[in-house]
Amino acid sequence: MRSSLILDRDSMIYIIGVLQVIALAFFCKPIRLVAVFWQQLLILSLVPLSLLGRRFYPEGAFSIITARMAQAWLNILGFDATNVGRVVTINQQASVTVAGPCTGYEQMSQVMAIAVIFLLAFPLRKGHHQALILLIAPLIAILCNTFRIALLNVMVYSEEAGESGDHWWFDFFHDGEGSLIFSLMAVFLFSWSYLKVLDRELAS
Repeated sequence: MRSSLILDRDSMIYIIGVLQVIALAFFCKPIRLVAVFWQQLLILSLVPLSLLGRRFYPEGAFSIITARMAQAWLNILGFDATNVGRVVTINQQASVTVAGPCTGYEQMSQVMAIAVIFLLAFPLRKGHHQALILLIAPLIAILCNTFRIALLNVMVYSEEAGESGDHWWFDFFHDGEGSLIFSLMAVFLFSWSYLKVLDRELAS
C-alpha cells in the first residue's frame, strides 16, 4: 500500500527508467545514433505517457458509456436493468455508480501498452492490420471492464435481495485482487486476437 501511494504521488519514479536508458545509449553510441534505441525508449515511455494521457482522459463521458454498456450486459444476462447517467440499477432496487477508476482507463492503457509491445516484438506487415490491432485493444479493455461493472451490480443486487451485510465478494472484485482477473481477461483476449491476425499474415 505504501509503495503504491509513493508511485501515485511521485510520477518522476516512472521517468527514471527512461532517463537510465538514454544515459546507457549515450555510453554505447554517439548522440547522432541514439535513435537506434527508439524501440526500447518507446516501451519505457509507455507508463509516463499513460500518466500524461490521464490528464486528457474524458472521465465523465466514459463513465456514462461504461454505465450504458454495463446495463446492456445486464439485459443480456436477463436482468431488468436501467441506466440514468452514471448510475446502473437492477429492478429499481440495487444501484452502482460508475466513477473514477471504474471507467476503465487503467485497463485501456494497459492493453494499449501491450499492443505497442506486440507490434514491436511481432510486427505486422499490413497497415490495416496494425490499425485493427490498435482499434480492438481499447475495445477489448472496455468490454471486460463493463462486464466487471455489471457483475458488481449483480453482487449488490444479490446482497440486498438476501439482506446480507457481507460485502466481501463486492470488495474483492472492486478493490481487491479479484479486479485483476478482468485485466487478465482483457490481456488474454487481446493476445488471442493478435495471434489470429499474425497467423493470417503468415499464412498469406
